[in-house]
Amino acid sequence: MSRGLWAALFCVCLLGCGSEREPVVADTDDAGADVDLDADDECASPYTFYRDADGDTYGDPRLGRESCDSIQGYVLNSLDCVDGDPLTNPGAAEICDGLDNNCDGQTDENLPDCAWVDPSCIEVELLRPEVLFVVERSCAMNEGQDGVRRWDTLVPALLAVMDQFGDFSFGGLLFPDRTSLDPDENEDACLQAETIPFSPGEASAAAAFRDRLMNSTFAGDPWEPGQPCKSNPDCGVAQALGTWENSDGRSPRSVVLVSSGTPTDCTECGGWDGAAQNVLSLREQGVTTHVIRFGGTRGMASLNAIATAGGAPAGQDSSFHDARANEQLLPALVTVADRISDCSRAVDLVPADKQFQVRVGDDAFLEGGWTLSNGRLRLEAEPCARADELGWDTVQVLGCDR
Repeated sequence: MSRGLWAALFCVCLLGCGSEREPVVADTDDAGADVDLDADDECASPYTFYRDADGDTYGDPRLGRESCDSIQGYVLNSLDCVDGDPLTNPGAAEICDGLDNNCDGQTDENLPDCAWVDPSCIEVELLRPEVLFVVERSCAMNEGQDGVRRWDTLVPALLAVMDQFGDFSFGGLLFPDRTSLDPDENEDACLQAETIPFSPGEASAAAAFRDRLMNSTFAGDPWEPGQPCKSNPDCGVAQALGTWENSDGRSPRSVVLVSSGTPTDCTECGGWDGAAQNVLSLREQGVTTHVIRFGGTRGMASLNAIATAGGAPAGQDSSFHDARANEQLLPALVTVADRISDCSRAVDLVPADKQFQVRVGDDAFLEGGWTLSNGRLRLEAEPCARADELGWDTVQVLGCDR
């Protein structure tokens, strides 16, 4: 072999004999292992790269390209959910901003104190149901069961319902009116001025009614049950008729009449027939009337007529709720309050161009289980029970830009 040929072979060996071409390592796969990116454009198994516009090392699954070489601005994973925000990716920490920061499909998770609200949202007001108790305090309430006066059962029951349904606005009227401590004067007056009116919807009114009820359990208080020993529910209902004269009518309104059913001795306000007529007039104002007979055994036909006229009959057997025994009163009051609540609340003006969200307390916004139509929010069984547990004043309705 010639000297020239040996020289040529020696040079070839120095430049590449016994060695292979090194791979181009441009990135790692999803598991963190090195990936061989062969520089040969005609490689048999090209890799798919994904656009990483925000430089956070996570790619956009919608923008993939195949190549055997690494591509600037592209990465080998497709895990980004917002490729335009370097602070949003699977490695980011979740923060309270209403967004999915870590691409796990949830927003603000594991942040119990987070109450972020989209600035475009407005809160829709839930209107408090307004309830007016019209309560008999005649001498019939001094009678009782097992040594307990009806009145000493009635007052705690009313206060308990006011506590349980704390988002209601309460007011009260007591009948017959005790305008004087002189029994003769009261007997002769035939109970003209009916009671003590308080306007529902005002916190001071509810507080005043509470004070009046609690004070009336003590002997010598002007409103303790007793004289005059007459019953005039007709005048009590007539007084209720004027309670909402200046109301805008937006809030749901109800009267709850609690009476022993003792026949009225005064007809100044029309007697039983007058009471039924006044209840019809209340209904024309949009006010429903619920009737509870407490402790008595009389007046069934008259109380049925009032309850039927009031638009909220109790059931098929009788239109009024019958609580003959002391222990039946509180359940009857709660039943009436539940019917007034009805797992729903009227809402203030609802903008038509908004998309609505509902939540109870600090819970996540509900995916379903509620409807908002005809000016009323209605919750289904599970969220309703939650609202009852936490209080309906914790229910939030937001209207946000679509």
